[in-house]
Amino acid sequence: MKQNIKLFILLGFLISIYSCAYYNTFYNAKKYYKEAKSGFTKSAPQNKTQINSSTRQNFNTAIRKSKKVLQKWPESRWADDASLLIAMSNYYLGNYEIARENFENFIYKYSKSAKLAEARQWYGKTLWELDNKEGAIQEWQTAANQIRNENKAANLYMLMGKSFQEDSRIDSALSYYKRIVELGSTSQETEALFRIVNILLSRNNSTKAINYLNKLSNMTLLPSEEGELQVLRAKAYRQKQSYDRAEKLIEEKLDDRRVKEIWGELELQLGLIYRDKNNINKAISQLQEVIEDYSGDPAAKANYYLGKLFISHRINFKKAKNHFSSVNAKNNNRINQQAKDNKNILSTCIDIQDQLEQLEDTIGIITGDSSISASDSVSSDSSSSTADTIASSKSNLKSIDTLAIYDRYYNLQYELAENFYFDLGLKDTAKQIYSKLSSTYKFNPYVAKSLYALYYINKKENHPQRAEHYKNKLQKEYPNSSYLAYIKKGIVPENQNFKNARKLYHRAEDSLKTNLDSSIIIYKKILNEYDNTKFAPRSALSLGWIYENKLIKPKKAQKWYKYYKNNFPKGQDIKYVNQRLDFLKTIFQKIKNAKDSSSRDSSVSAPTDSSRQREQFKEDTLNSNQDSLPTERDTSKKETSSNTNKQSPQKSKEDTLKSDTTRVPR
Repeated sequence: MKQNIKLFILLGFLISIYSCAYYNTFYNAKKYYKEAKSGFTKSAPQNKTQINSSTRQNFNTAIRKSKKVLQKWPESRWADDASLLIAMSNYYLGNYEIARENFENFIYKYSKSAKLAEARQWYGKTLWELDNKEGAIQEWQTAANQIRNENKAANLYMLMGKSFQEDSRIDSALSYYKRIVELGSTSQETEALFRIVNILLSRNNSTKAINYLNKLSNMTLLPSEEGELQVLRAKAYRQKQSYDRAEKLIEEKLDDRRVKEIWGELELQLGLIYRDKNNINKAISQLQEVIEDYSGDPAAKANYYLGKLFISHRINFKKAKNHFSSVNAKNNNRINQQAKDNKNILSTCIDIQDQLEQLEDTIGIITGDSSISASDSVSSDSSSSTADTIASSKSNLKSIDTLAIYDRYYNLQYELAENFYFDLGLKDTAKQIYSKLSSTYKFNPYVAKSLYALYYINKKENHPQRAEHYKNKLQKEYPNSSYLAYIKKGIVPENQNFKNARKLYHRAEDSLKTNLDSSIIIYKKILNEYDNTKFAPRSALSLGWIYENKLIKPKKAQKWYKYYKNNFPKGQDIKYVNQRLDFLKTIFQKIKNAKDSSSRDSSVSAPTDSSRQREQFKEDTLNSNQDSLPTERDTSKKETSSNTNKQSPQKSKEDTLKSDTTRVPR
C-alpha cells in the first residue's frame, strides 16, 4: 500500500513538472509576443518591412517557442493558443501567405476551440491584406455569428467598419458603425459615433450629424474627445449654413485656454466659413494665418483648402501646386492622397500650358505673325535683332511639319479642357475650350471630338436642347464620325478606366519609398482591372524592378519581366526588360555553377544556397548599376496623353495618334 502511495506521489510530481515545462515554454512565447506587439504598436510602421530588428526578433522568438510547445506537447491545453500565436506573429511580420496557412490549419484542427472566433477574425484580416476581400468578409461574418460577448462583437464590427471605410465602401462601413451604437455601452461606442459623424459630414448631411453629436454630448468623454466634439459641431453648423451659430461657438472656444489644442482646427473652420460665404479674400487671409500660427493637421488642411481656392477662384496653378505640395497631415491620409492627386493633375496642366506657349510661338512663325514668335525673346528696342530672328525662323519653315504641329496644338488644348472639367472642376473654362475647338477648322482633327464632348457634357448636366444642338451639328458636319455612331447606338465612349488607372498608378508611385506592400498590391490591381491602359505595362515593369532592386527576390523579378515580355511584346520598355532577363539568366547560371563547385568541394564550408543566392545577386546587381528603372521615378509624375511625361520613354508616333483619337470624355 505504501509503495502504491509513493508511486502516485511520484507520478503526480512528474506530471506537475511536465505541466510546468510546457506551460513555461508557452508563457515565454506569449511574453515575447506581447513585447513584440507593444514594440510594433509604438513604432507604428507603415509597412512590415519597416519593423525594427528587436520587434522582429521578438516575434520570431515567439514563433520558435510556440512551435516547441506544438512539437513536444501537441495535446496540451495550450496547443491551440500556441498555434494561434504563431499565425498572429506571422501576420504582424507581413508573412501573409504563411499566416494564411497557419490560420487555415488552426480552423481545421481546433474547430472546437474557444479561440475559433478570434482566429477567424485574424484570418479575415490576413485575407484582406492578400486582397481577397470577399473571403475576408465571409470569415468576419462567420466570426460575428459565433461571438456572444458584446465587447468582442463591437471590436469585430469596428474592424469591419474600418476595413470597408479604407476600401471606400462607405455605406457598408456606416452600417457596422451603427451596429456598434445599437449594442449600447461598449468600449467602441464612442469611436463609432465619431466615425458616423465624420461620414455624415463628408456627405453634407449636417442634420443627422448633429443628432449623433448630441448623443456624444451626453456621454463621458476624454478631454481630447471633448475638443473633437466642439470642432465637429462647428463644422456641422457651418455645413447647415448656421454661420452665426458656428462663429459664436468658435469665438467662445478661442477665448478658452483649456481647449487650446483645438484652436487650429477652429480657426480653420472660420476660414472655411468665409469661403462658404464667398468672402474669398478673407478666407485666403484666414487660412494663411492658420499655416503661420499652427503646425500639424490644421496647417496641412489649410494648405489643401488654399490649393483648392487658387484653382477655383484665382486660377493660379503654380500657387495651388505649392500649397498641395506643403500638405503633410499626420492623421489624415485622405487629405494627403487628395493633395497628391491634385498636385499631379496640376503638374500635367502646367506642363500642357508651357507646351502650348511654345507651340503658339511656332505657329506664329508658320503664319508669319512675328509678334507671337519674337515678343518673348527679343526686347522692343532691338529691331535689327528681331529682324534677324524672324529671318532665321523663316529659313527653318521647310523643316517644320505643319500638320503635326497643329495636331499637337489642338490635342493639348483638348486634354487641358478634359483635365479642367473632370479633375479640377473648372467646368465653364473647359466648355469654352471645347467650344473654341469645335469651331476652329484650320488643320484641326479634333472638331468632331469636341462636338461630342459638348454633347456629352450638356446631356450629363441635363441640358437636352443644347445636347441635341451639338448632336445635329455633328450629324451635319461629320455624318460618318464614330462619335455620332456612339450616340445613335446609345453607347457612351467613356474614359473612366484611363482616369482610374492613372490615379492608381500615381498612388503606387507615391508609395514606393514608404510602403512597398501597397505599391505591389496597386500595381497588381492595375494589371487585373486596367490591362487595356498604358499603365498596365508600366505596372508589370515596376513589379519586376521592385522585386529585383528592393526586395532582392530574383525569381519573382524574372516572373514579372517575363509577364511583361509575354503580354506587352511591343511595349516601349521591351529592350530594357530583355536586358534584365538576360542579366538574371546570367546570375542564375553563376549561382548554379557556384553550387556545383561547392558540392564537389565538401571540405570547405559555405553559406546556404538561399543566402549565397541573395549575396551573389546583390553583388552582381550593384555591379550592373541597375538600381533604377529606365524611367525617372522622382519626377513630378506629369501625365499627358501626348506622352510627354518624364516617367517613361516616348511612345511611337503611331501609338500616340492611336491613343489620342480614342480618348474621349468620361
